[in-house]
Amino acid sequence: AEATSQLARMFSCLADEEPLPALVESEVVRWPQDPWARMGYSFQRAGAPPDARLRLRAPTWPLLWAGEASHPTRSALVSGALETGECAARAAIARLDYAIVDLRASERGLLDDVHAKLLQTHFPVRGELDELEDMRRGLGNGDGREPELHVLVARHRSKGALAGCACYEYYPTGDFALLSYVCVDSNHRGQGIT
Repeated sequence: AEATSQLARMFSCLADEEPLPALVESEVVRWPQDPWARMGYSFQRAGAPPDARLRLRAPTWPLLWAGEASHPTRSALVSGALETGECAARAAIARLDYAIVDLRASERGLLDDVHAKLLQTHFPVRGELDELEDMRRGLGNGDGREPELHVLVARHRSKGALAGCACYEYYPTGDFALLSYVCVDSNHRGQGIT
């Protein structure tokens, strides 16, 4: 009951659009209290229809559902959660009026505009922002030892306007990433870019 009331409060702004579907059934799993597994995962009841897991991730825009429970063949596995999460992310991006470009993969020439029109605007304090040449070098790194810079740029699909960007460095030797900058142009805020 608490979870459904929280969801109702969170999505009350959507009441004008389409109401959330009624909750059919739920179960609370408290991992720390489970003396045997200390975890939880989904299972499909005997006799459930073959498409039951796929129906779990049917979109209810603006909510997109993902998780191991909604993967048809990899339930109870992290890989199932990851794959359905990536699928939901692609679906969300496809619905946006914006295209996302990784400058590491293509359109590196756009870096000058991104640096001047987005990053310098949002990070005006001297020394706060990496120099353009350092960012160019980071985009070129790829020897498996040095950090690799990724600059994800959101651009309006029909107008081509720069809407926002996120910059992160991937450290291959430690297999982790550090998010450095995120900014959205004021004309494009509230559109789901971040």
